[in-house]
Amino acid sequence: LAKPTSPKVHRAGPMLGLNLAPRPLRSHPMASLCRRCASASLLLQIGRLSPCFLAAKRSSSSSNAKRRVAGSCMARAIARLCCEGKLDEAVDSLDLLAERGLRLDSHTLAFLLQTCARSADLSRGRWVHLHILRTGTSLTLFVANHLLHLYARCGRPGDARKVFDKMPVKNVFSWNAMLGGYARAGLVGPARRLFDEMPERDVVSWNTMVVALAHGGSCEDAVKLFVEMQRARVGVNQFSFAGVLIACVSLLVVSIVRQVHAQVVRAGFMHNTVTASSLVDGYAKCEEINDARQLFDEIHLRDVTCWTSMISGYAKSEKVEEARRLFELMPERNEFSWNAIIMAYAQNGLGLEALEVLRKMVSLGLRPNQFTYSGTLRACSSISGLKHGKEIHAHLLKAVFRPNIVVVSCLIDMYSQCGYLEYGQRIFHGLRKMDIVACNTMVSAFAHHGCGKEAIKLFEEMLKEGMKPDSVTLLAIVMACAHAGLIEEGIRYFRLISDCHGVNPQLVHYVCLIDLLLRAGCFSEATGQHGDMASKTDVRITSTHTKSEWKNELAEQLVKSEPYFSAGYDLFSSMYVTDASWGSLQKVKSLMKERQSL
Repeated sequence: LAKPTSPKVHRAGPMLGLNLAPRPLRSHPMASLCRRCASASLLLQIGRLSPCFLAAKRSSSSSNAKRRVAGSCMARAIARLCCEGKLDEAVDSLDLLAERGLRLDSHTLAFLLQTCARSADLSRGRWVHLHILRTGTSLTLFVANHLLHLYARCGRPGDARKVFDKMPVKNVFSWNAMLGGYARAGLVGPARRLFDEMPERDVVSWNTMVVALAHGGSCEDAVKLFVEMQRARVGVNQFSFAGVLIACVSLLVVSIVRQVHAQVVRAGFMHNTVTASSLVDGYAKCEEINDARQLFDEIHLRDVTCWTSMISGYAKSEKVEEARRLFELMPERNEFSWNAIIMAYAQNGLGLEALEVLRKMVSLGLRPNQFTYSGTLRACSSISGLKHGKEIHAHLLKAVFRPNIVVVSCLIDMYSQCGYLEYGQRIFHGLRKMDIVACNTMVSAFAHHGCGKEAIKLFEEMLKEGMKPDSVTLLAIVMACAHAGLIEEGIRYFRLISDCHGVNPQLVHYVCLIDLLLRAGCFSEATGQHGDMASKTDVRITSTHTKSEWKNELAEQLVKSEPYFSAGYDLFSSMYVTDASWGSLQKVKSLMKERQSL
């Protein structure tokens, strides 16, 4: 038989199988044959048909040596199968071992569990766990850690916790695996409690917790923990800056991005492509596009993520032509790159160009994904392109995947923006389960069409379903009430959502409420709401108290505070249309064109 040629198989040899057998057994003819066999499947057949294996069921002491050789041969075969990607065959062989009363060594079991975790094969991993329980194999710390890692990696934190709690001895790997399981499942609270209980933490523990906080929306806590990590002097690695950069992007605090950049340079990790790309993304999303481009040009090995971040940054800064040029310079592109340029056109009101990019993408044999469809549907909304929107809808019906809730919401919004509210309603009612994103979109669609009562009815259904309103819900329902002249309902829902559901009203919410009051001629109540707005948002209207001046200065404050928030422009457009203030309306439209609001 030929000697093993696969480097993976060769590496598995010293750790697994026959090399773990006692030295006298290594000279056994069967053991020698197994070591020389290069084929895992053939090795498995040799093990099954060998006299050693056939005699393994005997319990006499004379067969112990044969049992060890058979077990070692099968262990080596299973390890080879794992290395060759034949996980099904490897796990299926466990039944044969159990029938013969053979047990695998802890290294082979751990390797099996590691392979299942790497391929996220939970069902096969559970089968290995069941084999361990059935054969009464002692769960060593080494095997228990890999079992814990399997459940954590496969998104089963509850099962991972059961294994964790039953472990009599734990090391830092055990704690990190459990922490990673909570973080991967988005369970920030349990992750933080576990982190605080850890008797020992290493750099992996800190990195995992920072990323968990950042992904969980606790961005300020993520930054604070990163600072605490530095004070603890545990050191950093190339993954230490990912979480804090995610937090910086969410907080849009460029000063922290600069500080992290300086620390990356001092730590000597600027050569790391992932870290450098994250910094480019941080500068780009904080709209420091010149700094992002300077750093981008300094990176020698740019991956697709780095190019895509730069394109998205140009799109956010309204530099669509630069985004297009950069896209054309890319040495290689993936679906994320195409999605980025489609979104660049869609966000900047160039819907036809976005649709043309989609056609080119499809002609090259690339398959659109969820992000592609959401971007092109937004493009259709921006140009009221019903014909194109229907084409995309037809493609979605033929797609191999089920559209996610974001795509469905974009579809509802597209039909609403194109004047076909009833089409959007049909799609919404066809959903299997109500979702906050889709409900918010539908309430906004009702508001856009002046259907206040329908918006209120849907909002009440949301509350009955146990949904928790968010800031988008607050804006949508108050706008719906304002457009329909439902003053009392608008005020009541504003107070309900802000006081009972813990949504902190921002400037745009107060402006919408003031618009609702001004439409009803409740000028004194609007003045009172301005007092609340001033105390909670640091925005004060200083002009004389006339209705038109109020609106003008509110518009200026909102545009200054949130220049890229399109709902603000829509709000003031509707306010000026109601008063037939055509000159002011034209100013708002000019600003929208100038800012290319998102």
